[in-house]
Amino acid sequence: MNPRWKSERRRDIYHRLATEKGYRSRAAFKLLHIQRKYGIIRRGDRVLDLGAAPGGMAQVASHAAGRKGFVIALDKAAIKPFTEKNIAVLREDVLSPRVERLVLDLTGGNKLDVVISDLSPRLSGVRQLDVARQIELIHACSRIASSLLRRGGNLLVKSFEDPALNTFEVELKRNFREIRRVITPASRKRSSELFLLALGRL
Repeated sequence: MNPRWKSERRRDIYHRLATEKGYRSRAAFKLLHIQRKYGIIRRGDRVLDLGAAPGGMAQVASHAAGRKGFVIALDKAAIKPFTEKNIAVLREDVLSPRVERLVLDLTGGNKLDVVISDLSPRLSGVRQLDVARQIELIHACSRIASSLLRRGGNLLVKSFEDPALNTFEVELKRNFREIRRVITPASRKRSSELFLLALGRL
């Protein structure tokens, strides 16, 4: 592990808060901010978290959806079992063509209310390549949402600020009532990350 990265992590207030509050990652605070501001997850909702490991956002989604809700935490990496009873873990690559079928198996054929994703590619340091990989991931999330999200449902995906994002945003506008760009306080200061929030699938 990079010593500089370890040092920055120790100084990171959101990393410390996650540890104190029992969240698995600082990403929990990204979704907490968006949930407080927009209320994208309601009690009883079925939520799919794409690229969920280690599970911070899934925990927030679980609490927001409540006991009658259901959260599927999907990642190609292993995720430790949750103490929250309304979270199911699905080990699968978001790019796999089996995702939709596997999710529907878990929901009993029911559509989803919300799809969220904090997915990032393994960064190469070459910005053009990293952005292209990120765009590929958010397109995969959008395809899954177009298949599984109910009418009126919400989609949240992370990306990097880049002109290439504009085309994807135009596509979302055709299928959702409202599109917002959101930068959360928990996003790292040196990062160009933002979230695209698509509200109310048409």
